[in-house]
Amino acid sequence: MLLAGGLAAVYFTTYAAHYNEHLKIIQDRTLAGALLLAWAGFMVWIADRKKSEVLALFAVGLAYYTSIITRVGYFTLYSNLVLTAAAVFFLVRNRWAALSLASLVATYGRVCVLALL
Repeated sequence: MLLAGGLAAVYFTTYAAHYNEHLKIIQDRTLAGALLLAWAGFMVWIADRKKSEVLALFAVGLAYYTSIITRVGYFTLYSNLVLTAAAVFFLVRNRWAALSLASLVATYGRVCVLALL
């Protein structure tokens, strides 16, 4: 739990470095999205090494959140493709069905958000 909290703290610090006006040090949206997605990928790698479904669920959920808040061309499409592949990888390798279900819900949720905008 401490590891997950620390990883989440780095994620939200990176988030604040672009999306919070008082802390803004990253000016480019694409760079901010890429950094957030890379950190979520690192969290997925740690979850795989530790065999922690909770940490993987948290990492993939944050990565989907990144794809929702970062509206940069094809960034969302490719990040969702990578996240879906990660969820399928975990389903096949570790039989983590909850992660695949969460990925499915997040993908359809993203489509609904785009439809409403």
